Amino acid sequence: MIKRSYQFIEKNNLKINLEYLDLLNSKGLLSFESLWNLKDSYFYYKKRYRTIEAYDLGGFKLYLKKYEFNLKEAENEWRNFSLLWEKGFPTLTPVVFGNKKDKILIGTEELKFPSSLKLLSEKLISPEILLLKFSQFLALFHENNFFHQDCYIGHFHYDAKKGIFYIMDVARVKYNPKFKIRYLIKDLAQLKYSFMEIFKQNLYWWDFFWKEYNKHRKEKLGELIKFLINKKAQLIDKHTQKIIKKGGEGVI
Repeated sequence: MIKRSYQFIEKNNLKINLEYLDLLNSKGLLSFESLWNLKDSYFYYKKRYRTIEAYDLGGFKLYLKKYEFNLKEAENEWRNFSLLWEKGFPTLTPVVFGNKKDKILIGTEELKFPSSLKLLSEKLISPEILLLKFSQFLALFHENNFFHQDCYIGHFHYDAKKGIFYIMDVARVKYNPKFKIRYLIKDLAQLKYSFMEIFKQNLYWWDFFWKEYNKHRKEKLGELIKFLINKKAQLIDKHTQKIIKKGGEGVI
């Protein structure tokens, strides 16, 4: 587990990670407006109520996520960055948070490691190697009372050299909630759906993961929980297909 803590300074409707204060100052980015209106992004992606843009600030790559709706989600994500790091679960490095009227922006440092989805789907790593590590990681994550709630394999990036997973899209992460089993089932069902998509309904690697995951848990999961996970995964599949038919995007 890798634990980190960050200190922030508040300035001009911004909360700035002190480690990046000098960098942002040197680029004239110490106000909400300067960040929101930043030009010349090399990456742009819009999804419903938010946009993601990336900027090269002279060797430092800053990702900005901009919200004009669902502001609570943005607040949760910002808070969860620090919480996860404090508890030893790597995620994106928080750089800056801005809140002004009906807009929120979140700035993070670029994460250079590829997603587990990319590694598996492009056959850049053996499923056995990745899933042996991931099963241990997710068991530890859950047994520390964290639940991702958007637990698709693409939301976990992997540093293969150091064997470290980084957690992405953490706005829905729950810590120590009531009725933990409900959140656990949802996480594992979402993950099983990912496996169904990646491995074309071949459940060999899901069964492999399940065995290893349970091996690393102190409290083993029985057949009833496995049955409920299977049912939930089928519902996720059915719901996702409806979204895709309507022109929406699926998640893996």
